[in-house]
Amino acid sequence: RDSICINDVENSLKSCNKIYYLKRNEKEVRVNDYNPLLLKLWRANMDLQYIAERSLSLTEYVTGFVSKAEKIHTQDLWDEVSSCDNIYSRLWKIGQKLLRAKEVGLYEASNLLGEGYT
Repeated sequence: RDSICINDVENSLKSCNKIYYLKRNEKEVRVNDYNPLLLKLWRANMDLQYIAERSLSLTEYVTGFVSKAEKIHTQDLWDEVSSCDNIYSRLWKIGQKLLRAKEVGLYEASNLLGEGYT
């Protein structure tokens, strides 16, 4: 069965609608867009959406993702580090502060720990 319907591309772009429609059964109503081959290879959650070339959505998404702020504030880090007496204590403080501030998802964390998540 065909699971993807391609809508009228020109009108979809003009109205800022998706150019495709993924047919779903009752069990798939709340499932994000996905590509079956990528899902099999990636083995993790994904949320895919085709972005037409006339759209600025891709640029906005990538820019927002790359430039998202981490929780750490640089001034706080330097204030804490400057109170340490020796270089080893400073390095330890920096490492601890950075590790506590980094946000990672479940799959990335389990992979980094060598556990793998299935």
